[in-house]
Amino acid sequence: MAVGKDMLYLYGGMMEVKDREITLDDLYSLNLSKLDEWKCIIPVSYSLAFCSAIVVLGNSIYLFSWNIRGTNYLLIIS
Repeated sequence: MAVGKDMLYLYGGMMEVKDREITLDDLYSLNLSKLDEWKCIIPVSYSLAFCSAIVVLGNSIYLFSWNIRGTNYLLIIS
């Protein structure tokens, strides 16, 4: 979770399917001035992410993610 200006950003989460925990990699935003709706910025891909971080600096969102296949990525949304 990160906050920048009047926006709250929520990245990922977890859910259980039978006996497995699945880490989600979706990104949503909520305007804190309006509190009217969550907007999906990145839909879930079920890419098996297991570690992630989100940071807001200025007008940009930096999203870091690693998954069990050894794939790492940095996504910058300006």
